[in-house]
Amino acid sequence: MSKYQVYYVTKLSLLNELNQRSTQMKRYTYNGVTFRYFPQKVLTFVKNCKCVACGIEATEVRIERSHSTDPVYGKPHLNVYAVCGLYEVLMTVDHNQLASKGGPDLESNYNTMCSRCNSLRSNKTESVDEFLEKVKDRNLLEEHMNDFFNKDKKKSK
Repeated sequence: MSKYQVYYVTKLSLLNELNQRSTQMKRYTYNGVTFRYFPQKVLTFVKNCKCVACGIEATEVRIERSHSTDPVYGKPHLNVYAVCGLYEVLMTVDHNQLASKGGPDLESNYNTMCSRCNSLRSNKTESVDEFLEKVKDRNLLEEHMNDFFNKDKKKSK
């Protein structure tokens, strides 16, 4: 079973419609489905839709919900994805200065990062710049895609 129930898949241009300067969660109705989103995070994707670490570029927006009872993710919400053939990855907004280390929840402290690079970074580096310095000689996108397709091969055996 998929992690999310997908209501709609649409173009990145939807982000421009949502581009509001606010720190409060907002609601928007698209094709009859009302979903939630964080305007500051949308602004981050509008400014840069590429992962700052591996360079994969967002290609679509999905209105979806998880199968959990979480008050945000258990209801329809907006997610941004990069899709390249069979490979797809959730795009995230990462804190330049980690929230767990006191970094603020402000647009100026956000960077676009795919979920695989975000997971790789975790809370192991104080800043995104420090993380990028540590991985500068690696081809992260190639590593992620190899991991993805090798896992799929193992599942099919």
